[in-house]
Amino acid sequence: MKERLLYKSKDSIVANRIVNILDVNNIAYRQHDETMDKRPGAYGPIPGISIYVFEKDYDRALELIDPVIKDNTKGPQPFCPKCGSKDVEVIPRPKYTKAVILLAVLLFLIPGLYFVNSENLEIRSNSLDIIAIALLLSSIALIILSKYQNVNHQCSKCGKKFNQI
Repeated sequence: MKERLLYKSKDSIVANRIVNILDVNNIAYRQHDETMDKRPGAYGPIPGISIYVFEKDYDRALELIDPVIKDNTKGPQPFCPKCGSKDVEVIPRPKYTKAVILLAVLLFLIPGLYFVNSENLEIRSNSLDIIAIALLLSSIALIILSKYQNVNHQCSKCGKKFNQI
């Protein structure tokens, strides 16, 4: 009898769920590329687990595993860390957040280099010290500001803004 590829997954948990469904429904299957490697990824990328079924059982098996496949593609749903609501909407990130972070890093590095090298270059003065301290404080303020600008979700119930990876 001919075999057909039913599903290929890099996630062994999803493959195990599919195999359990096939077992319960008495559908013969064969797993391929399943390894028991103690160091996964050490010898190259993990190929994934392929599940093959006989051609006569293919349509029935595909019907049975359809909910698992749909559940797997949806991914985890974000929830509000404050109230636990799943009624969350996506906020687009501001366009200038990366520029603010880069500016904050530069405003931190320039005074740092000034304080380290000013005596060697003999350019140390009180007015430059004040400017350098002002730049350091502004970089800290920008870092704090960029942290609050870097959110991507907002709860519809309580209004809390948060970052969901």
